[in-house]
Amino acid sequence: MYEHKGSADPAYSLLLVNVLEQMLQQGGHPDQVAHALNVQIREITGARLVILLQAEERCEQPRFIIHPESRRGIAESIEARELYKVTMQTDSIMLWDKSSQDPVGNRLLSAWQMNNCLSVPLFVGAVRVGTLVIMDFSFTGNIDSLISTMDRMSGVIGLIIRNADLYREVERLVEARTQEINERKKIEEELKDAKQQAELYLDLMSHDIRNMNQVGIGFLELALDSPDIIQADKELLSKSMGSLEASTHLIDNVKKLQKVRSGELRNYKINACLVIKRILARYSMIPDINVRFECRIPPSCHVMANDLIGEVFENILWNAIKYCGPQPVIRIEFEEVSVRSKSYDMISIEDNGPGIPDNVKDRIFRRLQRGDTRVRGGGMGLYLVKSLVESYDGRVWVEDRVPGDYTKGSRFIIMLPLAEQ
Repeated sequence: MYEHKGSADPAYSLLLVNVLEQMLQQGGHPDQVAHALNVQIREITGARLVILLQAEERCEQPRFIIHPESRRGIAESIEARELYKVTMQTDSIMLWDKSSQDPVGNRLLSAWQMNNCLSVPLFVGAVRVGTLVIMDFSFTGNIDSLISTMDRMSGVIGLIIRNADLYREVERLVEARTQEINERKKIEEELKDAKQQAELYLDLMSHDIRNMNQVGIGFLELALDSPDIIQADKELLSKSMGSLEASTHLIDNVKKLQKVRSGELRNYKINACLVIKRILARYSMIPDINVRFECRIPPSCHVMANDLIGEVFENILWNAIKYCGPQPVIRIEFEEVSVRSKSYDMISIEDNGPGIPDNVKDRIFRRLQRGDTRVRGGGMGLYLVKSLVESYDGRVWVEDRVPGDYTKGSRFIIMLPLAEQ
């Protein structure tokens, strides 16, 4: 057991910024990110061998992610099982070298012909998820700098292991759900819907959570702690933060979509006028928003919706704000209409931005689709809007502000069923 002192070397913090950039580029399956992390730790520490041990209670057998790949055969050895058992018995950092008096540590070092070994426990909150093992490492400077850096990284690495678990669990659930549907001989439409939902979860895990906002935040905090950050590094951090903010917004949208899909939220009588007025009041307090709002909003208009109705207006308004013209104007109007003997509140939100071509108008409401000029990022915002509005038994679509000329701006129309008086 080793008690360390001091703080991470600033040089390590700057190196970790590069680790973050490479990890964001990796994407894909979380296990691939874990392998990339092992490679980076090995390069940073000069280690001959880096092992991620995943806690046994989180899977059927202990999982070993080993770099270099040529050494992965040691996962089947008796020493590997002993290493797992010893490191998981303590929640403290352990350091072994040839001068250690620990017989187990000496035996492992001798068996694998290593000079030293650093064992760092990995947690997510209070839950132990595994251990990071760095063997035969070399470094310049104080041993406490290396140990402190690895210790501060441990929470971030724990999140990577957790995300890998979540990915595998989603795959398992998708497989089980598909099998169940086939066994019950569901009609084709039900099977298609289940498949689309399953693909949504997989898309999110493999395509978007690669940004891993929690991982990024951890590394950025490490870098920002250093007093020696230069301007070039600040620019890199700024770009990384922008990616993390987009990732965070996406993940929030996913959670809301899951609530809609699960039927967890119930519709009730809501004053939609009050909701949109509160959003506009909040925007008026943000200095960077220089938009003129022209509103025709009645004192009240009660519709049947749920607590996420604000997300409908928020997503459409924010797109309009981001992509408005040089003299941005957003016009909002409410009107009661009747369609097939059913009463609706029709809300129109129009802008003078670059507009949306006809061949893109329908696509922008689909999952992970985006327009050429308007809707950037992960393509989940307007999909959330459509999912919410349809869950209210309403409709949403986009049209040209000036009929026949999409370049003059867009008008989003939202039809929400009026609540009974």
